Amino acid sequence: MALLRFDGPEPARDYRAAVQEALAAEGFTVKGVALDAKGAAKKAKCRGGEMDDACLERLGKWLNKSSKTAADFVAFGSVTGEEGARRVRIVLYDVAKNETVRTFEAAIDPDDLILPNVLPGAVARALAHHVVPPAPPSEEEQRILATLDEPEKTAEEIEAEKRKIAEAEAQAGQVGAGDVDLSGIEYDLKADFKDYCRNGPRKKRESKDDDIDPRPSCKLGPFWGYWQPRAWAFLTMTVAGVATTGVMYGLALGARKGYKDAVGVVEDYEAMVGGDPSRDPNLACSGDTCYKDLALDVAKKSARMRRFAIGGDVALGVTVLFAGVLGIIIYQDRKYAKYKLTEEKRLRALSDLRVAPAVGKGFAGGMLGFRF
Repeated sequence: MALLRFDGPEPARDYRAAVQEALAAEGFTVKGVALDAKGAAKKAKCRGGEMDDACLERLGKWLNKSSKTAADFVAFGSVTGEEGARRVRIVLYDVAKNETVRTFEAAIDPDDLILPNVLPGAVARALAHHVVPPAPPSEEEQRILATLDEPEKTAEEIEAEKRKIAEAEAQAGQVGAGDVDLSGIEYDLKADFKDYCRNGPRKKRESKDDDIDPRPSCKLGPFWGYWQPRAWAFLTMTVAGVATTGVMYGLALGARKGYKDAVGVVEDYEAMVGGDPSRDPNLACSGDTCYKDLALDVAKKSARMRRFAIGGDVALGVTVLFAGVLGIIIYQDRKYAKYKLTEEKRLRALSDLRVAPAVGKGFAGGMLGFRF
């Protein structure tokens, strides 16, 4: 499945990302093509640069020349119009059959929270049904459908029913998303993990302005899965700091043994000459051994031991700093994921909201329902 970039202003990128996710959920392997419809038409050397039937055929052949972009189907789209009057258009094309599977067009309302969640799924289902058409209704289902037919009504009954439906639609139209309280819907980092985690790689940002993909990794679990790349970078630096601290303190401990041995040699020399060579110049040397050389060796080994110990202290301080920053980053990543996925969970709940007129004997109004 080759997915071209969607042309036009925002929310073109959001619709493309949502369509990509929906197609992947239906089992399609989606290959992103870094060209929009006009750019692809130019690459395929289409006449006029328009994505008509002839151009789609040339585009399919051009894509299949490379293993990186070879695909059985092509999807592209665009967002057109001015702010407040924009429209989205999505086209599915079958390369093998050289035919357009289906074209979706819809008006974009900035306050509409349903279309961005429903349209991508409809696109993916349309392609899935094109590949494997749904089975026709069975005889039992046809029999049930036949029993649902109502007997013929009189003109008066039809007119009264139309009047009730009109009244119910008017009342149902007054029930909107603003009347639905979603504050009680919160994303749980553990309980909702399996419903929102991703099996593939994190969705790449096309620009720095795009939000980071908050979905956790399924294979890493509900703790490690929410970590963003920067958390892993600081974990690596923290582990390196711990290793460096251990090495420096280990070297200091090894140098301490050499220092103690040098001090022992000085003490043995003082015991051998029977006095303090630092105060009595006559005791400064004994044969080829001089107190000054022994004292200098002690000073060198002491300085070496201190250097390693100070290096260990510095490495320990840096490690503690990295660990503190890592803890803050983990907290921020989990908080960010909870905030973003709470929004997604509320949108899912809202997309499952159904508003319809309800008509019955003696009443007419609106009906709200949720799909679970």
